[in-house]
Amino acid sequence: PDVNPEPEPTGPRPLPTTATVRDEANWNRAADPAPSQPGTWVPASGPPPLPTRAPTEPNWRPGTTNPPPVVRGQINETRADPIAELVKQLCAGRAEGVEVRYAGTKKLVVCFEVRGKPSAEKLVADISARPELTAYQIDFCVVVK
Repeated sequence: PDVNPEPEPTGPRPLPTTATVRDEANWNRAADPAPSQPGTWVPASGPPPLPTRAPTEPNWRPGTTNPPPVVRGQINETRADPIAELVKQLCAGRAEGVEVRYAGTKKLVVCFEVRGKPSAEKLVADISARPELTAYQIDFCVVVK
């Protein structure tokens, strides 16, 4: 009972005969002979290219060939900023050199000059107490003369 099986070959095995038997001579045969010189270019053979259509005007606006130009732009700001106008109205007759600047979408910088510390504190409190300005963070820069 010495049975020694033959070792399996570890190299590549041949393909089955059904996969290797085919007519290699007729497979993908070219209709034209190959170019005589290597590296030369020849046009591809095949059906002729489809005819191209001439560009036509768009038919979305019948009767017009050249639409009028469209002018776009920003309109001038003819009306004043209501927040800045409110602050300037509160400071009218009480402060000089009033400036209102936006430091962000919800942040204002209000600068002015007043005589005396009590009038500065009163004006800052009056501006801060306005209900129209509660949505804004207001930074004050006050010069006391």
